[in-house]
Amino acid sequence: MKKLWIFYLFWGSLLSLETSTFSGKAYDEKHNHLFTEEYVIEKEANKVLNVTTRFLSPKGQLLGELSSEFPDSPYLPRLQFSTTDALSRYGALTLEKSIHLFKNHRSASTKTKTIPLKANMTAGPGFYFYIVDNLDELLKGHPLQMVFLQPNRLSSYTFNMKAFSLSSGNIKVTLTIDSPLLKALVPEIHLTLDPHTKSLVSYEGINGFFSDDHLLKKIHIDYTQPQPLLTNPSL
Repeated sequence: MKKLWIFYLFWGSLLSLETSTFSGKAYDEKHNHLFTEEYVIEKEANKVLNVTTRFLSPKGQLLGELSSEFPDSPYLPRLQFSTTDALSRYGALTLEKSIHLFKNHRSASTKTKTIPLKANMTAGPGFYFYIVDNLDELLKGHPLQMVFLQPNRLSSYTFNMKAFSLSSGNIKVTLTIDSPLLKALVPEIHLTLDPHTKSLVSYEGINGFFSDDHLLKKIHIDYTQPQPLLTNPSL
């Protein structure tokens, strides 16, 4: 009887897991294909558990991988990024009242930075989840801000956000850096979302983890629609 109860408990946990996948192709300003992002999102009871992001070359070779785990916050995951050649590693860990950022580039000594924790902080895929959860408020015209962490630069950027509906029926969200000094260096971020599925259609703005260590390159990414993955073992 005990074995049967354990079996049902295990099987029930498997049934509650939801896994979906989608991908995006990134282009530079001359529309050269730079890389492809492949996402696998795992949820339980509609709560995101983790997101795995794989970066592939235009020929399909694995370039790097980003692991994002969400044990504490839906917007501020534990991040671990590494290129396939292990020459670059970046990440972020949430401490009690602060965020610990670290990076290691080309076998140099690891650099770290600790910054105070704020309620509107995001990192990695949490950036997207924060926008989706605040989309209704943005469409009502309410001013909102987001603090976006970039561990590969040991820094954060504060953005002002606004959203409006497009003639196509999609929603466009614009993020503008909240710093007169940085506006010339950090381009606006533009996201297009499907209002029905709340999924990304496209992204235009600064490159995130998979980028040059010094330059804030502007890219455009076109995304596929999320598709469910079968995670339960076959009977």
